[in-house]
Order: sequence, then structure tokens, then C-alpha cells
Amino acid sequence: MTHRFLATYGRSWFRFSNGDYRRAKATLRGILVDDPPKPLGRRLSILDRLIKGQQAQQTLKDLYHHQLGQSAFGSHWRGADSEWSGLRKITQWESECREANIPDNFRTIIAEVDDLVAVDALVKNIAKDLKLLFAEVQPLFKQLDLDLRQAFGTRDLRTVSLTELRSRLQAWRDDPEAVTKWIAYFTRWRRLEDHGMGPLAERLDQGVISAMESLDRFQMAYFEDLMREAFRRHPELASFDGVSHEQLLKKFRALDLERIALAKQEVALAHFQGLPTQGGDAGEVGILRREMKKKRRHLPLRKLLHQAGHAVQAVKPVFMMSPISVAQYLEPGVLDFDLLLIDEASQVRPVDSLGAVARARQMTVVGDDRQLPPTRFFSRVVGDESEASEDDDFQAGDMGSILGLCEAQNMPQKMLQWHYRSRHHSLIAVSNREFYGDRLYVVPSPFNGEGDLGLRFRHIADGVFDRGGTRTNQKEAIAIADAVMEHARLYPDKTLGVGAFSVAQRDAILDELELRRRQAVELETFFATATAEPFFVKNLENIQGDERDVILISVGYAKDSSGYMAMSFGPLNNEGGERRLNVLITRARERCEVFSSITADDIDLNRTKARGAQALKTYLTRLPRRGRDGNRFLRLRVRAPGRSGARCPGLSSRRPDWRGGVFRRSGHRRLRPAWPLPAGDRVRRRFLSFVSFRSRPRPDSSAGARRP
Repeated sequence: MTHRFLATYGRSWFRFSNGDYRRAKATLRGILVDDPPKPLGRRLSILDRLIKGQQAQQTLKDLYHHQLGQSAFGSHWRGADSEWSGLRKITQWESECREANIPDNFRTIIAEVDDLVAVDALVKNIAKDLKLLFAEVQPLFKQLDLDLRQAFGTRDLRTVSLTELRSRLQAWRDDPEAVTKWIAYFTRWRRLEDHGMGPLAERLDQGVISAMESLDRFQMAYFEDLMREAFRRHPELASFDGVSHEQLLKKFRALDLERIALAKQEVALAHFQGLPTQGGDAGEVGILRREMKKKRRHLPLRKLLHQAGHAVQAVKPVFMMSPISVAQYLEPGVLDFDLLLIDEASQVRPVDSLGAVARARQMTVVGDDRQLPPTRFFSRVVGDESEASEDDDFQAGDMGSILGLCEAQNMPQKMLQWHYRSRHHSLIAVSNREFYGDRLYVVPSPFNGEGDLGLRFRHIADGVFDRGGTRTNQKEAIAIADAVMEHARLYPDKTLGVGAFSVAQRDAILDELELRRRQAVELETFFATATAEPFFVKNLENIQGDERDVILISVGYAKDSSGYMAMSFGPLNNEGGERRLNVLITRARERCEVFSSITADDIDLNRTKARGAQALKTYLTRLPRRGRDGNRFLRLRVRAPGRSGARCPGLSSRRPDWRGGVFRRSGHRRLRPAWPLPAGDRVRRRFLSFVSFRSRPRPDSSAGARRP
């Protein structure tokens, strides 16, 4: 009541007139020895402590707590009259015994000892020895910067088992190198803690995770943290849904294809609407009608185009003609064109193309100055199919092309860097490096030249070049012919072409092939010419423009019967010979097999300065032999479906990064994004499928981005 009255009226201005307040104040004064403190808060605090004391005293008097005290302290327990300082010491001693893992029966053992004086003397000696021990051990632990909690599971050296301490010190003495390793271990431990990876270090130390799993755990935590940061900076990522995104991409690809189909229909409609529908039998349309109704005695084409050229142009707005045909069939001033497109411009001389240029308002020139230069094809008489021999004195490099003329006139130009043909990177790697300065965009194949893809080398060790006679290599011709028949038998669905360095070697191959075809009539369907890509055997000069699934190349040139190796390689020794080689070695889509009786070591560049011979030596150096990938200079590890890491030559030494595009090799031995594309671009998917990369779903695409 005293506490309540003081708390109720103690802050009132009229408290002195209240009888309850005066009685409570008098009671407090009677309890205290000195005068009560003036602040009301202190008076109430004194009363609170008194109340708690009374409650505690009452608790000690009840039967349960009295028995509990006797059970714990025995004769030392006397209820409220107990010696509390002594009980406190007993409690502290009990706590220390438990922290030191002293057995529970320790007190019983001590109680059974009769001579406690002797025990006390022993304890004092032990304490003295322990003091000396600690005086020596503590500086050692301090020097080692030892964490007692990590080493012994306690922070107090006095609670460490002497047996464990002795065993640890003995182990350190017997194997001092282990101490060094231990220090290095904890140095790394603290480094992990400094970098916020203390929980990972603890789990490693406790054996919760193995050392092999630690890297995966760290990477998982690291990338989850990156994901959280990405979500924080870009909240739209958190709402990303993989299923909806895939549906959007699928719709985009479908609409893209529909738009292409619609564009074709629009072009066809525009052409249809532009067809001449009036005129009857008069004018140019009439001339065309009469000519179409004739059975014989048609007008010569040049005369027809002179009289009805505009009508013909309205019906057929696109003319595809050679430079000779332009001069032969189109009279000057009769017809002109909005656009002139010259393909394979590196082979067209300016003088041959000027007639077509004069008939057009603008032109686009397409060509590759790293491929065949102009030949005398357009200067021959029409119908003359004779071919230049390899000993012709003609120097193709002396004649410029319309492509070179346009470059000299500083016309706007654009390099088409996307390489579309090769399904295996080794087919273009040498050409890309040696002729295009690694500027072509090449997607690595997931296969390391295994199976039916990539570059192959067949060394015809006993091949001999008949230098003074037929100028052929008969052994190579036989090997090529056998390979052609084997291909026709095993891979009839794959198109095939053969390229030879010389006309004589080409003819030798045809002769050997003819003999084998007569003995295998059942394979004649493979050699049929009425196909989109028929089989061919061509020499180096006229193979440009052709491409096949598989190309077989016959070098032909080798040591003669006396063992002499001449540095004469036919057209390759002429100026521009390296361009001819570039054409030949880039004709294959899937596989290219090189048959040669010589290796790169047989070509002595001290005896020839021909750029073509140098390029041939480089090419032979890069050819794989005996299971070795010839493109040793760069490798890239990629993972193919169902395969281990494949090493891809000709690209980079780092793993590819497929963030939104196709990649190419850079000069710093790494991949750079070469053609950034939107994620739904159908062209990229189509090409990756073309080079045997299978389409895989994006990580967590079914559920969107995973929230860490």
C-alpha cells in the first residue's frame, strides 16, 4: 500500500493534504535508517527492491524450494539465513567444472579422500607447474597467432585438456612443416572472413561441404548475389517469365518468315501490275506476240531487243548476262537499267564491263580480291573451250579487274564478313587467317574434326611427279579415283567435287575414274549430270563459284623419279597464285580431303619467292596428320551434346561467350561479339543448327528467372 500511495499522490500539488500519502511517507521513514531520498523515483525504487526481497524470502520458505536448496548445497543451506557468499563460490566452482568438462563424479571422488591436506599440497604443486607451463605456452601461441577456439574448442587455455595439449605440442615438434601449413590454412581462412565468406570457411572446416564442392557453392552464392543486384538495378528482370518470352520469340520468328513470304508476293504483284496489257498487235507488244506465235524464222535476239526491248524488259525486268552477251545482244542506247549487279567482279576486266556500266544508272560490284583475278576467258572467241595450259606465259596479275577499279575510285564498300559455307571451322580457318586477317565471322563447330566433318590429309608417300613426261602424279590420281568411288558407294547423298592443281592432273584423274566407273555401273546414278550439284573434276583455274559437301584436292606436284623436288607449282608460281589457292581450299561445306605426295617440309622458300608457294606451305603445315589437329596456333573449348569438351582450332583459347550473337577470334586470343543479334533472331538459330549446335532451352526458361 505504501508503494501505491506514494506512486499515486507523490506528484500531486495537494499530496500533503492527503492522509494516505502522509501515512505512506511515515512508513517509509520508519523502514529506513536514514532520511528517505527526496526524488520520488528513488523512493519508489527502494520500495520495489524491498518488495522483491520479501517475495524472494517467501519463496525460500516454501517446501519445494527449501528441499531444492538442501539437495544442491547440503548442510550449507539454511534458507534465508544461508551464507550467500559461500554459496556463490560453490556455484561458480560448479560452473567452471562444467566448462572444463570435469566428470560429474569428481565431487564424489573428492569426498571420499581422507587426507585433504595432502591433496591440497598436490593441487598447489600442480598449479605451480601449470603456471610455468602457461608462461611458456602462451607466448608460443601468441607468436603463432593461434585461435584457441579453432584449435581446441575453447578460448581459455586453462580449460584445455593436458592430454590434448601434450599431444598437439608433440605433433608440432615431430612435424614442424604441419605448423606452416596450419598457419597458411588460417591465413586463407581469415582472408575468406575478410571477404565476407566466413560461413563458407566454417562449413569447410567442419566438413559439412567438401573441398570439391566449395567452388560450386561459392559460384552459386556469387551468381545469386549478382542476380540480386541485377534485380535491384533492373526490377523488370524480376518479373521476367521464360515461357512468355519463348512464346514471344516463337511468334517473332513465325512473323518474320511470313513477312519474307509477303515480300515475295508483293514483288510478284508489282511485276504483274506492270506487265503491258494493251497495244494489241501494234508496237513492241505486237512484235513480241508475233514472235511467240512463230514456229520458225524468229528474229535474231539482237534485232528483237532493238525492236521490242522495252516490252521484253517489262515482262522480264531482270537480265542475267555475261559482259560478252551485253555487247553482243544489246545495242547502245536501246535499253538502260536502274541497277547493274556485277558478281565475281575480281574476274571481270574493266574493259569487258564498261559496256554494261554505260547502260546502268547505278551499279553494285560484288567480288573478292583474295580470289581469282581476271583470266582470258572473255577475250576468247565465243564457243572456244580451250583452256590455258599451266606453262602459259600469261600473268593474270598484270590485268586489273572492275573490282580493283572501283576500289581505286574510292567507291563506298562493305565487307561481307559472315562466313556461311563451312559447317566446320577448320575448312576456313587457314584462309581466314592467311588471306582475310581473321576478319571473317566463324562459328566454331562442336566437333573436333571427327567423323565426316572438317579438314583431312592423305599423304601419298610413294607418289612421283612425271616432270619430263606427262607432268602428272599417277599415284595421286589413282588414290583420288578410289576415294571418289568409295564416296559414291558410302555417301551417295553427299555432293562431291574434285579439284586439281593442273589440267594434266585433272585429266589423269578423269582417266582413272573412267576405268573404275566401267567396272561399277551400279554407281552411275551418282555421276548423273541432271542434278542441282553434279559431280565434277576441275582444275584450279575454273573451280571458282562451285561448292560441294565434300571436296577432294590433288596437289599433284612432288619429287620426280630421281628424288629432286622442283619449286614449280604451276599456276601458284604466277603472280596472284595465292588467290587461286584460296579459291581451291574453300570450296567444301562439310569435309575437305587433301591428297599430296609432299609435306610442308618439302617446300624450300629459299628457292622460290612466289607468294602462292608460301601459301601452299602454310596450308600443308596446318593440315592434321596422325590424329593431330594441324591448327595448333589457337584452340577453343566448347561442349557438344553428349560429348566432353571439344578443342576447336583456329579460334580462341577461352570459352565462348554466347551473349546475343555470333563470335569471332580477335588478335588478343579471345572471342569478341562479332554480330550482335536479338535473342529471337531466327538466322542465328538456323546457322547454329547448320553447324551442328543443337538448340537447348534457356536455363529456368520454363519458370522465368529464379529468385534467390
